[in-house]
Amino acid sequence: MVVFTPPCPPAVINAYSIVPLLPELRTSVLHDFNIGSFARFHRPQSVISIHDRPEFYGLSHLDLRIRLDHENRDGPFVIIDETTAESHAVWWVTTTEECHFWTENWTPPPITYPGEELTLWHLHIMTQDLPWEYEELNGGDASIAEDVAGDQAPYDPHDPQEPPFGHGRDWDAKQTAEMWLPEPLIIASPGEWEWSDDPHLRRKANPNHPYSPDPPGVVRLTSEAAKEAGLVASWFRWTHAKPEAGQQGEMHQKVDWDSPKWPWDGVVGGNKTQVTTAKNQAGTLKIPCDRTRRPRRRKPKGHGLQRLNSSNVTAPRL
Repeated sequence: MVVFTPPCPPAVINAYSIVPLLPELRTSVLHDFNIGSFARFHRPQSVISIHDRPEFYGLSHLDLRIRLDHENRDGPFVIIDETTAESHAVWWVTTTEECHFWTENWTPPPITYPGEELTLWHLHIMTQDLPWEYEELNGGDASIAEDVAGDQAPYDPHDPQEPPFGHGRDWDAKQTAEMWLPEPLIIASPGEWEWSDDPHLRRKANPNHPYSPDPPGVVRLTSEAAKEAGLVASWFRWTHAKPEAGQQGEMHQKVDWDSPKWPWDGVVGGNKTQVTTAKNQAGTLKIPCDRTRRPRRRKPKGHGLQRLNSSNVTAPRL
């Protein structure tokens, strides 16, 4: 039996609605976010937690930032507002500490308004793009200042940022998933995988060629095992000695977008048969969580998100 190593606990992104949160609005936000996080494969790296607090209705973005700070909720958060239902976009609000930092250090300096406690840095972003942007803002090569302000006109915290920012990718497309979906780490039982030391295959499996030596071998699932698990058999580098008969194999394999193992119900979907432990000759094998991350985007400085319009955005599928 092919065993998927359990995904590490996803990051939780808190979202607050400043308008009455009708069921249709909640479902729409979840639907769009889960498309962007590839939730149908049950290995999202982030999840969104939507809070409906009537006392927040009608608050400005700045007032909500200050209100949450007073509650010791000083992390970044998302705002759902009156434009979200139609635009399929939300607002990412950074921390007060980061607001002060970019206000003091960004060039050109942002526009400030008398009487406001701080200059709020926030980003109007397509909901489907939020999981990716979250990854980039938390450990990637992006900053909210670079993405929302650039290096031309001064940043204006009162700018409605219409149309919203986005990456222009269709996250609900097979080609996008094949490029950006992390390959799950799996453990295969004897007879479910194969090994080769073919020089051509070893070279293809080496992402750092010619700066590092090719691996001593490559491994992949058999076609039958891959189909049963909802994966695509593909050669993966093997850094150990030639495997012995009866040995288990640990490897990354690509997800099969077209497999019936990964249904999509519009909101959560996914594989309902996650397995977190396997057996070896000594008994239960404890498996660490899979820390595989999405590939990072490589962008020159000053080339972050783009303002989306009808020519470079795909309408969300409902």
